[in-house]
Amino acid sequence: VKIENVYISNCWGDGIYIGKGSNYNVQIDGVVSDNNRRQGMSITSADSILVVNSKFKNTNGIAPQAGIDLEPNTGSSVKHVEVFNCEFSNNLGRGFDIVGLTGNISYVTLDSCRFSNNNSGIAVSHNANNITITNVDIKKSVNYGFTMAGGPKDIKFQNSKIDSCLTGVRGRAVENIHIEGNEIKNYSAEGIYFYEGSKSIKVLNNTLQTN
Repeated sequence: VKIENVYISNCWGDGIYIGKGSNYNVQIDGVVSDNNRRQGMSITSADSILVVNSKFKNTNGIAPQAGIDLEPNTGSSVKHVEVFNCEFSNNLGRGFDIVGLTGNISYVTLDSCRFSNNNSGIAVSHNANNITITNVDIKKSVNYGFTMAGGPKDIKFQNSKIDSCLTGVRGRAVENIHIEGNEIKNYSAEGIYFYEGSKSIKVLNNTLQTN
């Protein structure tokens, strides 16, 4: 399945919903999901999803209000998701949300994406693993640039920029995390902060600067 060059707006629920059954090899290219009530896009059951050159913005109305939300339903999984060259802006929730509360999420790659004016840029929580985030630009988050909590593991966040937020990178109860080569500035609380049950954390060659 391929969805290409489509403008989706003002939906009561999600702009795009991928779930309920087996969804394999789905491509989203050149899509704009704008001003939808619950999510810009939800993925709840899928394998091999490619999202490129798309925009997810102005999601507002009822939680979670994310640009993209990966969140399996009970008994389902989401795996092998690649997101390249996408924009996430002005979402009342997170720009990109990875929530493995009721199912496993694995092998997710975000590269060369831009985030601005979201509640938080990127969030990973619970049963999620093998997450790679590189070359992203996160600006003007109300809370966190990148946040992890509740047990996710095997996460890389590299060669990225975070500007203007409460905390740049935050981790609670996480394992095997690699934070390297990032530029984090203009944070009002912490640049990088790990606490409460976090282990096997590597923080290398990052630049931290605040006023």
